Amino acid sequence: MQKLSQLLKLAATVLATAALVACGGGGSSTDTTGAGTGQTGTGGTSDTGTGSAGGGSNDSGSSTVPTGTTQASPTYVAGSAEAQIFTSINALRQQCGFPAYQQNTILDQAAASHAKYMVANGGTVTDEEVKGNPGFTGVTGQDRANALGWPSAVFATAADAGLWTSEALTPAQYGQSLVDQWSVGVYHQATITLQAGLIGVGTAQTSSNGLTGILGGVELATNGVAASPITSASNAPLTFPCQGVTGLPYKSVSEEPTPPNVSSDGWGTPVTVMGNVGDVVTLSSATMIAAGDATVIAMNIVTSANDTTGLIATAQAVAYPASPLQPNTSYSVNLTGTINGVAFTRSFTFTTGNTIA
Repeated sequence: MQKLSQLLKLAATVLATAALVACGGGGSSTDTTGAGTGQTGTGGTSDTGTGSAGGGSNDSGSSTVPTGTTQASPTYVAGSAEAQIFTSINALRQQCGFPAYQQNTILDQAAASHAKYMVANGGTVTDEEVKGNPGFTGVTGQDRANALGWPSAVFATAADAGLWTSEALTPAQYGQSLVDQWSVGVYHQATITLQAGLIGVGTAQTSSNGLTGILGGVELATNGVAASPITSASNAPLTFPCQGVTGLPYKSVSEEPTPPNVSSDGWGTPVTVMGNVGDVVTLSSATMIAAGDATVIAMNIVTSANDTTGLIATAQAVAYPASPLQPNTSYSVNLTGTINGVAFTRSFTFTTGNTIA
């Protein structure tokens, strides 16, 4: 079985920059009007820090997660950004049949230290750190976890995001804004669909030029050397979104790398198909149809076979509309493809919310 670090290289950094007027604005979890209401522009930067098995660590190649660091029940402060991120990601995972992540305190520390690093270095979102910069604790997510006692033989990776806004949001709303960004990223939905069992969450807040910035992210890891299955042979592959999911942003305007063949106005909510580590997933067709509209929306398809970024795994495929969807609208999705050479079809309906990521 190939290593998870080889399977899924997670390009997991998004920075939404929004100057909000009234209730409008991109990336805000309190956007109640969608596009055209005081939006003055969004943009983003990211890199492809992916983490890798091994690297600097305080252990000796152990494959055992330290006892007592994985929590049976989450210990995040109620109402905090961290609690919202943990709860929201797990709710989305479980609704679509993915097993819930468990909190791990070493991964929490690694995520929190990296959030502080981003704040200390100008508020720029990045998965990787530069040695010698203020707050440096390790280049990759794997390195930062290893430095805190994470076993170097156990895969870990980081996913980071940020929001700059003039709107006063609660900590929970800040946290949700980061989840929103991951939930509609062509290369970022893997934060929700990854074949991992453990998570750590950390955020840090800053301000500049009248804007408040929330920088933060997650550390994701397996429970041991091998990745546990996320799906059984009877229901593989899984999709995200899936039947009944509501409230996802209808439009994404910033991701690095930018998905191919998208409009200048952004693109619509993607759909990720995911199998277990070692599976080979293909998509031959993908369409969406909005409720009350007979127009069939063709979707771009990215698999490991045609991906030029190296970020799409063999067990993964992503389909996405080249242009934004409509807010507060139900969409019927139809997919056909194969998993390990066996044909599958998936048909379901999800409903967009009124946010832009």
